[in-house]
Amino acid sequence: MTCYEMSALLDGLWMSTRDSWEQSRLQAYVTVKANAKRGSVGSITSFLKFPWDDKESVTDTAPITEEDKKRLKARAEEFKKYIKE
Repeated sequence: MTCYEMSALLDGLWMSTRDSWEQSRLQAYVTVKANAKRGSVGSITSFLKFPWDDKESVTDTAPITEEDKKRLKARAEEFKKYIKE
């Protein structure tokens, strides 16, 4: 595995435990909601915030234009030269 692959792997590593954290948050929220007074507990994301709650979703990003595709393809060709050496 190369350095750039390792970087991408480490950037996405936290996603492997995200489901488990979401399950734990839901269980805690339901337990507190069942035992609290009506209206005293807000939404599930305000009850326990996670770092990914504040990030914009993937669907909110701008679409890739043809100019972007050309630029990225040219950059990939540059990287290809370094990999072959």
